[in-house]
Amino acid sequence: MLRALRRIALLLCVAALGGGALLTVTTRPKLDDATAAVQQAWSPIRAALNARFAGLKTVNNGLASPGRPPTSSGALNDALRSWNNASKTSVADQILLANRLVGLGRRIAAIASHSARYAANADVGAGLATMQRNPPNTNDIDNLNAAIDKANEIRDGFLRRLVATAFDYRDLPHFER
Repeated sequence: MLRALRRIALLLCVAALGGGALLTVTTRPKLDDATAAVQQAWSPIRAALNARFAGLKTVNNGLASPGRPPTSSGALNDALRSWNNASKTSVADQILLANRLVGLGRRIAAIASHSARYAANADVGAGLATMQRNPPNTNDIDNLNAAIDKANEIRDGFLRRLVATAFDYRDLPHFER
């Protein structure tokens, strides 16, 4: 009786390991393909954002020159420094940082539009103009967000989520316009 119980337990363990291996073999390529599609869709947006955030660097220089900068300038400094090193991070981290920088840019544009001191600053004006001239293509953003939706959809589901978690496939954030 004990021998039969051991055989059954061994068969169950072998079946569970085989099922896990089969699940990994069938799920991981889909996750890899979805992640590659997101990275491919992100590339043109990142290039446009580099030009846009160059304008933010000019704004940041202008904010520091006329006196005490607004509170967002320190956050902008940190975010711009992080953006310069972001190419070494995951696409998800780059998207989160880009969303943060776009938000900071909007906030600084609002501050500058209500402040005569900043509105008269040439660096601030030139930087904001550069930022507004270089938005990412809306079709590229739609393609990126569609690829993110597909990647997150592939990742969802109990069994696929186990494989995704084991191989560090995170939920991807959407790029905000």
